[in-house]
Amino acid sequence: MTTQSLPPATLDGDEYLQSLQSIEHSRSRSKPSLDTMLKLMDALGNPQRRLRAVHVTGTNGKGSTAAICAELLAASSLRVGLFTSPHLSRVYERITVNGVAISDADLSSALYRVRMAALRAAVQPTWFEAMTAAALLHFQRCRVEAAVIEVGMLGRWDATNVIDAEIAVVTNVGWDHAELAGPGREFVAYEKAGVVRPGSTLVLGEGDRALRSYFEQERPGRILLLNRDISVEDKSAASGLTGAADYTTPWDCHTDIELNLAGDFQRYNALCALAAVESFLQRPMDSGVVADVFRAVSLPGRFEVLRDAPLIVADCAHNEAAALALRPLVDSITRPEGRRVLLCGLTIGRDPHQFLANLGADRFDDIVVTEPDTPRAQSCNVTASAAATFDVTVRSEPAISRALQVSTSLAGTSGVVVVVGSHYLVGPVRELVRPKAVVKGLATQLYNCQPRERGSH
Repeated sequence: MTTQSLPPATLDGDEYLQSLQSIEHSRSRSKPSLDTMLKLMDALGNPQRRLRAVHVTGTNGKGSTAAICAELLAASSLRVGLFTSPHLSRVYERITVNGVAISDADLSSALYRVRMAALRAAVQPTWFEAMTAAALLHFQRCRVEAAVIEVGMLGRWDATNVIDAEIAVVTNVGWDHAELAGPGREFVAYEKAGVVRPGSTLVLGEGDRALRSYFEQERPGRILLLNRDISVEDKSAASGLTGAADYTTPWDCHTDIELNLAGDFQRYNALCALAAVESFLQRPMDSGVVADVFRAVSLPGRFEVLRDAPLIVADCAHNEAAALALRPLVDSITRPEGRRVLLCGLTIGRDPHQFLANLGADRFDDIVVTEPDTPRAQSCNVTASAAATFDVTVRSEPAISRALQVSTSLAGTSGVVVVVGSHYLVGPVRELVRPKAVVKGLATQLYNCQPRERGSH
C-alpha cells in the first residue's frame, strides 16, 4: 500500500474518522488481523506498553463490567482510563479518565498523531483501530495508573488486543459474531481467550466446563472461576430486584452490598469487576467503598428510565442471550392501566424471531419496529415479518423519530414503552427524549407494578 492512497493529513478529527468508515465496513468482511494495529502502535512509540490494564471481553455484560471496574479503581485513588464501545450519543463517551470524557481538542490532537503515524507506517487503520490508538495515546498523556479496556468484537484479533493486560475478564461466552469466529460457542471461546496473556490473572464468568480448556491453553497464571473462586449470593426478597447481596472473592467477602443496577446479570457483572479490581490491587477493597460505588453506579442505556408518562425504559440488549436475560425485568414493569409497547430495532446478523421470543414479545400489546442508526441496521421488513408471528399489532417505522412518536402515542400517558435492540437505537432515542436525571430508587419503584396478562387494561 502506498502513502498516496491514505487519507490526507489535512483532515480534522471528525473528517478523519468519517474517511475511515468505509474502510471499517470493507475490513469487517475480510480475515481479521492485528498487523495494521501493531504497525500503527510501533509508529506511535507503543504507548500501550506503558499502561497497566484490565482487558474485558464477553458476549454480554462487558460494557457494564468495564464501567464498574473503572468506578472501583477510581474509588481506590487511582487515575483510571476507560475505553468502551459503542457510544450512545457522542464518540467522546468512548474515552474517559476518571469519568471525564476526552475533550474535542484532545481527541483531535490524538487523532492527528494517529493519522501521521499511519502515513509513516504506510497503513490504513479502520475507524475502530484509529479510535483505539487515540485512546491509548490519551491514557499515556494523562498518565493513567490503570486502564480498563473493553474489547470491541470477540478478542484475539480485536484492535484492543495490542495491550498486554495483567488482568483479563471474560464475562460469558455466547454464540455471537459467528461470521468471524465460527459456527459454535467453542469457536467464540477460542477468540475471546485470545486476550489472556501467559502468567496473567483471568476472571472467568463463563461456567461451561466444556469451554474451559480454551482459556487454560492460554496459560494464565491464575483463573478465578465463577462459583468456585468468586460468587454472589442474592439477599433480596425477589429475584432481579435491586437489593442486597454478598460478593465473595479470594480476598474478602463483602456482605449486604446493594447494587443500583437492575437484573441478576448485573450482579454477576459487578462480581467480575470486583474480582478483577482486587486482583489488580492485590488486596481486598474496603467493603464500605465497594458499597458506596455499587450503590451509586449508573449506566446509561442499561435498563434506564427515560420518562415517566408514558414510562419509557431503554436497554441496549442486542442479541438473543441478552434479550432472555432482560425478560424478567421487562415482565416486571407493566402498568395495568396502560398499553405495553415494544420499540425494537436490530442489526444484521441477529435472529429477530428468537430475539423477540426471548424478550417475551407475546406479552406486549404493540410492537413498533424501526432501523438503528448504523449501516448494519436490519431492515424493518425483516424484523416486522418476525414480529408478525406473535399475536400482537405490528407497526413498521424506519425513521427512529417517527417510531418513537408512534410508540408513545400507542402507549398513552399511562402506558409503557420498552426500547431495545441496539446501542444505535437507544442512543438516538435518548437524544430525542432528553432524559432528566433519574430519581434515585426509581428503578426499584418500577417493580411495584404487578405483571398482567397482555390485553387486559
